[in-house]
Amino acid sequence: MIPSKPVLRAVVFDLDGTLLNCPYDFKAMREAVLEIASAHGLAKDELAGMGILEAITRGEGLLSGEAARGFRKVADEAVLKVELAGAERSVPLDGAKDVLGWLKGKGISVGIITRNSRKIVRPLLQKAEFAFDALLAREDVLRVKPDPLHLREMLRLLNAGPEEALMVGDHIWDMACAKAAGLESVGITGGASTRDALVQAGAVAVLERIDRLPEWLLAKDRS
Repeated sequence: MIPSKPVLRAVVFDLDGTLLNCPYDFKAMREAVLEIASAHGLAKDELAGMGILEAITRGEGLLSGEAARGFRKVADEAVLKVELAGAERSVPLDGAKDVLGWLKGKGISVGIITRNSRKIVRPLLQKAEFAFDALLAREDVLRVKPDPLHLREMLRLLNAGPEEALMVGDHIWDMACAKAAGLESVGITGGASTRDALVQAGAVAVLERIDRLPEWLLAKDRS
């Protein structure tokens, strides 16, 4: 007897580049963090080769006491300032609202996880009128994606097991996060990562647009 496929109970989405466009100047964020690190006596190469949020955490760890707290505060403020400027140009991607509504209509829970700040994300989601059940921004978890803790905490909120959920995103970190948490993942092109990179990172499928997701789910008999 062929075992039945697990019922899909939840879909977890990345935000920027997946549901919204991604107008943020990450180069400016990185440069600001490195300059602040240098002003606090840290060598820039000590924070090289890692994500912006990880660089802030690393810099804080290399310092201590008031210096560490001061670095964290100034670095967080610098990143938020760039995010606020980018948020003014943030708009939903075509079909994103309809896809979320379709999932909710099927009784499938919708979660959103993002490395962005809740201060930025909440107003954008309200403006976009997205239907979703839970949001976990960077302030809401101890470790952000690609650490699987971010996704596992979302599954806990949605009361879904890894085999009952799907991760959708545009970045290889989304695929890596899903793989580490035991979920299948679907990549969306046109964002941060190429089709080949998404597949290599673990995507079971790569779609050209977010509005292709319902069709793919129906074909996979997971809706």
